[in-house]
Amino acid sequence: MCACGYFKGRTGLPCLQRTGLRIPFLFPFHMHELIRDITLCIAAAWLLGLVAHFLRQPVLLAYLAGGFALGPAGFKFIESGESITAIAELGLILLLGADGESREVATRGTF
Repeated sequence: MCACGYFKGRTGLPCLQRTGLRIPFLFPFHMHELIRDITLCIAAAWLLGLVAHFLRQPVLLAYLAGGFALGPAGFKFIESGESITAIAELGLILLLGADGESREVATRGTF
């Protein structure tokens, strides 16, 4: 029996132990931490993106600087390896999508 009162053998899944909720957890790591980490990354990217825009610097470099500042190499707000992997994959998907969209607009000239 785990700390939250559920047998891990009943569902075969880990349970939420830190929050005290008695709900079986369906993901390999705590989703509330991932949501918090994604929120921090979006806020840092937005803030540094504004600063870069006003300083007439590339916004992409500001996004990268925000990621480095929040990660284990910077202020260590995000240390979970699973969160870092998920955010990196999400950022790559969004970056490639934005690049494809900008190329499509450049070739057609309109939306």
